[in-house]
Amino acid sequence: MTEYEKNQVIIQRRQGRSYNEISRKLGINVSTLKTFCSRHNIRPGQAVETVYKCKWCGNAFDPGTHGREKRFCSRHCYTLWWHSEHPNSRTYYQRVCKFCGKEFTTNKRRQKFCSCKCYQENRKSESDAKEQMEV
Repeated sequence: MTEYEKNQVIIQRRQGRSYNEISRKLGINVSTLKTFCSRHNIRPGQAVETVYKCKWCGNAFDPGTHGREKRFCSRHCYTLWWHSEHPNSRTYYQRVCKFCGKEFTTNKRRQKFCSCKCYQENRKSESDAKEQMEV
């Protein structure tokens, strides 16, 4: 499609015209029109200056031109919304740290240490014990 045809499709679709009407008027295949409108998020009767607002934070954002209609301004907002809608989606485990003995909560089934520091200290103490045994 030429730029002129693309602009005409956008204008006519936003005026509420059907794919068949636009196809007859411009001489473009109906499936080509549907694909173009779908990829560029062009809906019938849609205002030219549509403001998209994030479903989570309410900030205005640019939805882009391809794919489905966006509902969130960022992946971060989507994640916050998803966890608010699905509060029990993770399983949490109560553990006792193998190094310091402190109780901690984790969502990882096989986690043995409460922090990276405890993990590193445990590795260091194991290697020191191994060296002493060799001597």
